[in-house]
Formats: sequence, C-alpha cells, structure tokens
Amino acid sequence: TQELVQTVKGSFTSILSRTGTDVFLASADDVCKLERIPVLDQVDDLVERGNFEAALTLCETMKDGGSEEDWAKVRGIHRLFALNLAKSSARNLDRALSHFSKAKVDVRSVIAMFPQLAPGVLSDEYRTAAEAKIELKSDQVAPVVAFLREARAEFADGDALVRAQVIDTA
Repeated sequence: TQELVQTVKGSFTSILSRTGTDVFLASADDVCKLERIPVLDQVDDLVERGNFEAALTLCETMKDGGSEEDWAKVRGIHRLFALNLAKSSARNLDRALSHFSKAKVDVRSVIAMFPQLAPGVLSDEYRTAAEAKIELKSDQVAPVVAFLREARAEFADGDALVRAQVIDTA
C-alpha cells in the first residue's frame, strides 16, 4: 500500500524530471520516484487518525477552487473536530463552538448537546440525536450565549424563524 507520508533516505543531488504528479530524484547510486498523493486522500487519512487541525490546514490549500462536495467535507471535518473538542474537555468549549459555527451545524443540534438548556423546547428528534451530552458549568455559559447570539443573527424568515425562537428560548 502507498503511505501518505513519504520519506526518502539518501543524498539525492539532482531532480531528473518533474511531471504532473511525479518527481524523479537522482544520486550517484539511485533513482527515486516520488508520487504526489491527492490532497483529499491526505485529508481523509489525517481525519481517520484524529488529526483534525492538520486536515483543516491542508484543506486551506484548496482556497476557492474546491467543489461543493469538497466544502461539505471541510464542514464535516469542522463538525468532527468540534465534537472531539467538546467531549474532551470543558476548556475546549470555545474552540468547539467556533468549529460548530464553521461547520454550519444546525444550532438546534448544538443546543441539544446541553440538556439543561431549554428543556422541553426542542423536539425529541434533536434531544435523542444529540451526538454528545455536555453538562454546562456556570463559567461556560458566556461562550454558549455568544455562539447562540451569532447563530440568531443569521435567521430571518421561514424555518429560520422557528430556529430563532428555539435560540431565544435557550
């Protein structure tokens, strides 16, 4: 199998050739071919290993050239990273909420993670589907309120009004 990190031992003195995805290096005794691995394959590998920050950093190399599917993948990584941060430590709640925002996660799903927020306001669908249950401590209320205010500002009409009312209640 091909590894996503390639290490070349030896003292290569020249680059013989560069093609679209390959580089050939040469030394007095060896010729080595390096193959470029597609960025999204590297991103998938980093996510599998739980290295979300490196995966997101690599995604930044896409800039505006990514497809909608690529950007959906980036939002999914933000969501996974946010869940990981939220579950790991109360100290990471600010960062987790920031990544939930970047992931464009439905705010009701985030509210459902905090059982003491708006009990009875959310439908059972959100309460039972919550990906984590986090006991909100008093020193964590401010970041959650800031997150909810930011989310509230994005809603204007239709289904968004329903979400805004849930935020107001929380």
